[in-house]
Amino acid sequence: MGIPHSVTKILAAAAANNIAASQSPGAGAILINGSASNRVSTTTTAVAAAGSLILALTTVTGIVVGSAIADSTTAAIPSGTTVLGVDATNSKVILSQPVGNSGVGNGDTIVIGGVATLDTQRRIIVTSGGNDTGITFTIFGAGDNGVPISETVTGASGAASAQTNQDFKTITAVTHTGSVAGTVTVGTNGVGSTPWFGVNWYAQPFNIELSGIVLAGVTVNWTWQYTYDDPNNLPAGQASPQAFNHPTLNNQTTSLDGSINDPVAAIRLVVNSGTGSVRGTWMEAGISGQ
Repeated sequence: MGIPHSVTKILAAAAANNIAASQSPGAGAILINGSASNRVSTTTTAVAAAGSLILALTTVTGIVVGSAIADSTTAAIPSGTTVLGVDATNSKVILSQPVGNSGVGNGDTIVIGGVATLDTQRRIIVTSGGNDTGITFTIFGAGDNGVPISETVTGASGAASAQTNQDFKTITAVTHTGSVAGTVTVGTNGVGSTPWFGVNWYAQPFNIELSGIVLAGVTVNWTWQYTYDDPNNLPAGQASPQAFNHPTLNNQTTSLDGSINDPVAAIRLVVNSGTGSVRGTWMEAGISGQ
């Protein structure tokens, strides 16, 4: 007989633009600005007519080659501009293309694309102001365990959102297959799952007892899910396990328990909405045959 297991899931409030603020990107990646540390100020007016541009900033700590860069106050820095390098003093970055026109004024705030780190792994949404149903967006990042993951979603239309099936803790890049029709933001909604937990599907007899514990006064909607797929060995072309909702431990708002009596490969706890915490527990019966 297995020992009791427990996991707690709690989500911070959702924000539709906490990964990428509203922008109308052309070709190339969407600018990730999920951290205030990615915003720095110029120390000198920068103008360049041709070639790359060395831009003096108050700090460039943590900025890496390949990061996207944009001026948050004007359109002086063209879309698609990236960091080619950082000088030895960590006070300047080398841009991949000239700024041109009026350049970037002294004291302007520059946004360096970086890594957006969330409170816990959760679903990502891409919200389109125009009709982006003809293009796809690919989100790159990692879950709570730090293992790199990516997922491609079809764009939405008219302020609607496309949601990932996988849960991301960090987001390192968001790319798209064509220019967006209007504006686009990238952020989070109120949905997030724990990692998949493998179970002893070969145990005899097979039985898992599950529960969700909600504290008094807490507002949260939760679900236990199961899958027949091995999360660590998915079929080619399948990005994530096929999830099924438990028939009774589904869209619950109070504490409840239930069971699974047929073999499954893995289980996970999902928060569907709310910012309260839910503690999921499970215990496996049976004697292992391996």
